[in-house]
Amino acid sequence: MEDIPIETDSCVEIPSNSNDQLPTLPTPDETNPTTQPDEEVDMELLQTLGELEPEAMEWGEDVHDNIAKRYQITLANGLKKDIKEELGKKYLFPKNVPLCKAPTLNPEIAILLSEQNRNRDKTIMTKQDQLGKALSALGTAMSSLIKKNPDIPVVVEDTK
Repeated sequence: MEDIPIETDSCVEIPSNSNDQLPTLPTPDETNPTTQPDEEVDMELLQTLGELEPEAMEWGEDVHDNIAKRYQITLANGLKKDIKEELGKKYLFPKNVPLCKAPTLNPEIAILLSEQNRNRDKTIMTKQDQLGKALSALGTAMSSLIKKNPDIPVVVEDTK
């Protein structure tokens, strides 16, 4: 069983043992006043509402547990603002991959858009730039690793 973050108060707790069970949905019982198992249900109406079970998700190969735990925490809580700014300054867009930088909205088009649409475009542009810088960081590490006889400790230290 894979580790899934379980939300507790304002932080996320990662189960430490891979044998930990995930929370389950409550079952219908007498303690829940909205559940009435003896009541007849219109099956056609239920089918209109959709399938009860979600489609099975196809997953890729697992990453190392130590990496997965760090990813889960970062994905749940985000990076601290100072760390995000530091990484943004350290990893610039690669000159030979200009598409890593999000395109700017054409000024002639921007004046025709509502403020809401301009703000939406700005938000998407920020996310694209973050992704481009993440690709830059990965590209820097991969470029160091594909060299003949890379010095692994130096490559790891350079990516911090």
